[in-house]
Amino acid sequence: MTFAGDISSLGYRPVDEAKLNIIVRTKGDASIYSWSFGISVRCSDNNRPAPLTEQIPSDVAANVFTNVGSVEIAEYREPNYPIVKVRRCP
Repeated sequence: MTFAGDISSLGYRPVDEAKLNIIVRTKGDASIYSWSFGISVRCSDNNRPAPLTEQIPSDVAANVFTNVGSVEIAEYREPNYPIVKVRRCP
């Protein structure tokens, strides 16, 4: 599964990698597959292309593509995960 997007720093960059979750949901809104990943953001980023690719296991792929209703890209959330800290670009 591949997504494409653009990254811009807008004058700030995270101290660590920015983390996101991708959740594949059925038409009934149940989560059937999800993964997390980090994106490096640099101060010089201005609409930098950022392809995101995830290899879905073959035993899951048929179910995912038959039943997918939506794909959600969201901020990384886990219990006790610290908030994203940012720094102003020079």
